[in-house]
Amino acid sequence: GCAGWCSTDLTGTGKYEEDPAANTNIFSHIYESSQEVHYVGENGDLIQIAYYDFNGEFDWYGSDITSASGGPAPGNASTPLTGYQNSSYDDIYFMTSTPDVFMNWLNGSQWENTNVTSLSYGSAPDPSRAMTGEIWNTYPEVYCFLPNGDVYEYAFYSNYWHSLDVSSVVNAPAARSGSPIAAFTGGS
Repeated sequence: GCAGWCSTDLTGTGKYEEDPAANTNIFSHIYESSQEVHYVGENGDLIQIAYYDFNGEFDWYGSDITSASGGPAPGNASTPLTGYQNSSYDDIYFMTSTPDVFMNWLNGSQWENTNVTSLSYGSAPDPSRAMTGEIWNTYPEVYCFLPNGDVYEYAFYSNYWHSLDVSSVVNAPAARSGSPIAAFTGGS
């Protein structure tokens, strides 16, 4: 054991060996009681390494979410990534080369995939810019930038995916290139 701060090579634990691709983005979050880390692997697929109880043993385990979901791979290693726990689902978002926003979500023990851009009849995001997501009033939402710098929202409510150019609605100026984007969980 270790007291205080420790380091662990998660891809070298023997449980999963898919190394991260050069220049990959990485994000982490908590899903139920497991710690999760996501990145694009050298094979181009979306990879998850999670710390959870598997048959009575807590340890780090990995999986290839792209292969498990049967969906498309991220557009490139530096694609924006985000995700969160959505009720009992594990939602992971990324951009493809189309460019579209895709969601891979864990439905019980099965990974599924959804083209959020297509289902919302939304505009194509800028895959070179940041993306974030949150739950608001139990509704999953994802925010990204359009190529013109406007902040764009994809949201699931009333049983459908919807999209909205938030910057245009509030008459806000376009965000500069390289601007970060953040969201928070809230609502009542």
